Amino acid sequence: MFGNYSLLLESIIQGDKNNPNLIGLMLDEDIKVMQEDEFKKALASFLFRFYTKRLKQIISDNSIPIAKKSFLIRKIKIDILPRLKRGELVTLL
Repeated sequence: MFGNYSLLLESIIQGDKNNPNLIGLMLDEDIKVMQEDEFKKALASFLFRFYTKRLKQIISDNSIPIAKKSFLIRKIKIDILPRLKRGELVTLL
C-alpha cells in the first residue's frame, strides 16, 4: 500500500532508528512535522485514494471469484470509503 515507503514505515513502527534512509528523513528540513490529528486526517485521505483505486482494480479484475468480488466491492463502498470520508481510520482488507 505504501509502495517505496513501506520499509521506512516498518522501521518507524519497529522503532529501528539505525535505518540510514530513516536517518536521512529525520535530517530533512523540508519534511513537515504534523500534529497527531493532522496526521490522521492526511492518512485517512491517503487511504481514501488507495481504496478508491483498489475498488476500480477489483471491479475490472476477472480472475476474482464473483462472490468474493461482490463482498469486496460492498465492503469498500459501504463500509471503508464512508468511514474514511468521516476521517475514521479503518483496518485493512
